[in-house]
Amino acid sequence: EAAAAGGRAANIRVDVVQHTPYELWKRHRRTEGQDKPLPESIDPNYLRILFKAKPPPGPPGGPAAAAAAAEHGEADKEACYCLLEAVHTLLEPTDPPQVKDYVAFPKANGYRALHTAVRLPLPPPAAAA
Repeated sequence: EAAAAGGRAANIRVDVVQHTPYELWKRHRRTEGQDKPLPESIDPNYLRILFKAKPPPGPPGGPAAAAAAAEHGEADKEACYCLLEAVHTLLEPTDPPQVKDYVAFPKANGYRALHTAVRLPLPPPAAAA
């Protein structure tokens, strides 16, 4: 997994998360009137992939540390995109693809992440008894 992040990840965590009934209701309310069938507009499960980047080398503080942190930040961005590519290689992206890039375009509060939607493989339906 760390190789997928270009060796930049100190650790990687993958979670399959299930939306609460309230979150599903909120999402349905947002998609009302969009002419989407319910199964496409609401997916109760999603993957969350978190990785913690390795800290920049060298002692903290000073101009050398600032330069190392800037270079390190670029490597972290590349690691995010490597992970996104790995996810899209392993799991089929939705059609049309849904990617929100908060790494290149951080939110005002400093939040940085990549969001993507993929199709999770479903187990075969159980045979009727």
